Amino acid sequence: MHRPVAIAVEIDESTQQLCIHLSNHGELRFPLHRFPRLAAASATQRQNCQIWGGGQFLQWPEIDEDISVPQLLCGVCSWVALDGPAHHQPMHLS
Repeated sequence: MHRPVAIAVEIDESTQQLCIHLSNHGELRFPLHRFPRLAAASATQRQNCQIWGGGQFLQWPEIDEDISVPQLLCGVCSWVALDGPAHHQPMHLS
């Protein structure tokens, strides 16, 4: 079984969340404050995200921010929703 990869990224400016859409139709959502460079960036800079490595990595070149999707999936951050759009509840990973 293959791990899901990022297929799209958006920043929800109204909720200040990073939203990563996954190949398995799930998504990851994190408060921007978990990523200080993203939190400090302008809305325009936040929109300039590149997905590379087959969806394994996210990069914002203007602000020198790189995020590993596999690390997020392994629980580096604690607020994750992996089961698809109908299940956007926080899950605390230990």
